Amino acid sequence: MLIKPEIGSSHNTGNHYSFFKYALSATSAAVLASLMLQNPEERRARSEEIEQPKLVAELVTGMKFPLTLEMPPFQVTPYQGQRAGYVYKMGPKGVGYYPDAHRGGNKYVNVDTESKQQHLIGIGMRCMLQKCEFALAQAYAIGLYIDESFLEDASQGQTKHLDSRPLEDPRVRKTLRLVMAREVKGPHIAKGFDRTLINVLRKLTNSKKSPGKDALKKFTSIFSNCGTLQQNDDVMLYMPGDGSLTIFIRGESRGRIDSQLLCDAIMEMYIGSKPVGPLIRSNFIAGYAMAAKDGLANVQQPPGSVPCP
Repeated sequence: MLIKPEIGSSHNTGNHYSFFKYALSATSAAVLASLMLQNPEERRARSEEIEQPKLVAELVTGMKFPLTLEMPPFQVTPYQGQRAGYVYKMGPKGVGYYPDAHRGGNKYVNVDTESKQQHLIGIGMRCMLQKCEFALAQAYAIGLYIDESFLEDASQGQTKHLDSRPLEDPRVRKTLRLVMAREVKGPHIAKGFDRTLINVLRKLTNSKKSPGKDALKKFTSIFSNCGTLQQNDDVMLYMPGDGSLTIFIRGESRGRIDSQLLCDAIMEMYIGSKPVGPLIRSNFIAGYAMAAKDGLANVQQPPGSVPCP
């Protein structure tokens, strides 16, 4: 699955994914492609067969979350024309320039280029002073998605039970989806993350000169330059288990940061011993336990959610 490069894009990653492109299954994508080859009557008939992602709503605000997301491969490097000795392709780190195997470069085999389906296991609200009953105190709703890839223990060649790895284990592929409860300026979001995460990094490293400060600066700068987010705009923090973090804002990939320490700090912020939202932590952990017991596909009403009408 190659992503068509957007030549001349002003962003580092240049890929644009709408909300429902995350949620469409591979089967649905194939159906959509086939619709282009049919007459209007056939298209209308076939469109009724396309499954839309099931939605649930956050308990307090009613903001909607799909039960599943499909996180696609992303660009490591934007397309900048041909380069001698390199090919622009999907590789181990995403779409970018890799040494040409036909000219003595590395051969990348068994690279998983399919989108990663993840399942929602819990939703919570981030509120000022934990006063979620007041609309003005509500900052954003947040949902945690995980996939089943961590069930496979490659080192042992066997399937292990879900709860054999804690939720904060870096090998657990996960995505945090934040949905804004009100209009908020990007620099305000950046300041909030910086104020919280700098203390978490110091705690994790037991040092005021944490090696994660540079990664945090890159992270917050993305929000400082993203403009104003409106109510229901979303932010996706994708951690595929390789020590990287990719940030999507309003469906647009805004950058990738390679820092396992930053990934750990973000998860610690939400599910650590002193979380920014106690209900966020308890809902995420409860949903993880449900998935461990019954399987991800059977978590149809994650903690913190209600069915959508």
